[in-house]
Amino acid sequence: MNIRIIAIASLLIALPVSAQKKKTVVNDSNTPLHLLQPAYQGTYGDLTPEQVKKEVDRVFAYIDKETPARVVDRNTGKVITDYTTMGEEAQLERGAFRLASYEWGVTYSALIAASEATGDTRYMDYVQNRFRFLAEVAPHFKRVYKEKGTTDPQLLQILTPHALDDAGAVCAAMVKVRLKDPSLPVDELICNYFDFIINKEYRLADGTFARNRPQHNTLWLDDMFMGIPAVAQMSYYDKEQKDKCSTGMILTWKLPLLQYMYTVWHTPSIKDGLTPLLTDRLPIWDGMP
Repeated sequence: MNIRIIAIASLLIALPVSAQKKKTVVNDSNTPLHLLQPAYQGTYGDLTPEQVKKEVDRVFAYIDKETPARVVDRNTGKVITDYTTMGEEAQLERGAFRLASYEWGVTYSALIAASEATGDTRYMDYVQNRFRFLAEVAPHFKRVYKEKGTTDPQLLQILTPHALDDAGAVCAAMVKVRLKDPSLPVDELICNYFDFIINKEYRLADGTFARNRPQHNTLWLDDMFMGIPAVAQMSYYDKEQKDKCSTGMILTWKLPLLQYMYTVWHTPSIKDGLTPLLTDRLPIWDGMP
């Protein structure tokens, strides 16, 4: 009798397990990708323009708050408004992001595109406000640098760029806005950026942008974004300014530019000691104008 009871109990216990085994598991092997539902929490799927705009505004409110456009005394934190008397104690007020970094050059371009797509002028106002601020304070930081031999590192990135990271993305965004708003006083900054891009950035013998890290003559996909758009945008700016700062260099760069684009999209050659390595940290940005 006890044996019979134990057997029946075992069958009852096993029933849920059997039923569970028969349940079809929905996965990539048996279901089209677009029908699969994400297993994580998030607002993914079909989004309305209103939902997208809400998220963009949420992000914008954060970056606007975290990128102040003020000069402060590094020792006291006091805001400096008279730039003519400031010294080596002056620096840009620190937020979560730098106003002239590579990443912020990309952010400026994104905000320009967002303003055009949505009609919300706040995004463009932000870009113009920051560029106008940088153009206003840069000469004073340059004076301090000449007098003292040092100044805020964040301004040195603008005044004395040493890599495409310092110049390319911000230059491209700055030219875009300058073409839309001729009153924006950024011509000197643009020319300084472009002088580095054309004349000082390391290149291969054929004019292709390259770096000597992590190895000698290494091509970076990052440089495709930081170099090509700036050169392309400068072709419009240069035409408007009648060679004000590039003195016809755009024309001489047409062939190297095409060579660079060809090299990036094809297998690198070992000619000229070219390292067969393409870094790909930013593949999405590479297609941005």
